[in-house]
Order: sequence, then structure tokens, then C-alpha cells
Amino acid sequence: MRSFILLNVVILLSQVIYSQDLQKIDSLKLQLKASDHPAEILNQISQAYFNVSPEKALEYAKLAREEAYREKDEADFGVALKNAALAYQSLGEYERSI
Repeated sequence: MRSFILLNVVILLSQVIYSQDLQKIDSLKLQLKASDHPAEILNQISQAYFNVSPEKALEYAKLAREEAYREKDEADFGVALKNAALAYQSLGEYERSI
């Protein structure tokens, strides 16, 4: 009985977290449209996608990297590289994550 209750709690919590991640992503996408510094927002979107979709996290990390390069923003460029490496690692592409 305990394991059944624990399983239900875990499932419920994962659904709540997933929903919160999607809400955060939607909010960040709205901010992106009005942003003067899109690399930072793209990095935040990439990070928000880690639990939802590593493929999307990688996609936004690449966009953030390109934008940071255009902006000559070394800090966000580094964050974008880290986000891409973590996404590759989540996808099991360990060689590409190095």
C-alpha cells in the first residue's frame, strides 16, 4: 500500500513540475520577443527545456550560442556551450558533449 501511495505522489509531482516548466518556457518566449539581450533569454529557455525535451534544450542552446557570438557576449557564449554539452549528455551523445 505504501509503495502505491508513493508511486502516485511521484507521478503527481512529476506532472506538476512538467507543467511548471512549460509555463516558464512560455513566459520566457514572450520575454524573448521584447528582449534587447536575446542570448540570455535563449539560454534560460534552453535550461528550462532540460526536464521537458533535451532535443529542444539543444536547439535553444545552439540559438543562444549564435546570438551570443553576434553580441560578442563571452559569458552567455560559455553558458550556451555548457547547455549544449548537458543536452548532448542527456541524449547519450557523450562524445559530442565534450
